[in-house]
Amino acid sequence: MLIYGKKARVQFDTGTIGTNLISTVFVITYGIKCTQMEKPTCILMAMKGSKSGSQKECLVDISVELPGGSMHTKGNKMIVGNLAKYDALIGMSFLNKHKATI
Repeated sequence: MLIYGKKARVQFDTGTIGTNLISTVFVITYGIKCTQMEKPTCILMAMKGSKSGSQKECLVDISVELPGGSMHTKGNKMIVGNLAKYDALIGMSFLNKHKATI
């Protein structure tokens, strides 16, 4: 998958509800422009007691290679957060919008 034209390690995550997440490291590495959110967001992770916050979000273009073609989407809103294993978590908002079947 390409995010902002760069190869990204992505997890399609049905447990990520209401938003999509992008790693702080990915944003800094590729110079992705972010904006300050009016109200900070709390990010609750799957591990018991694990949570963090974010005050930044960004809009990115996403490209996915699929059997029989590819899909390109523009202006996908993502919240910037600390992710250890992935560059992004693509959540239910994206999956529902694009009628994904998992």
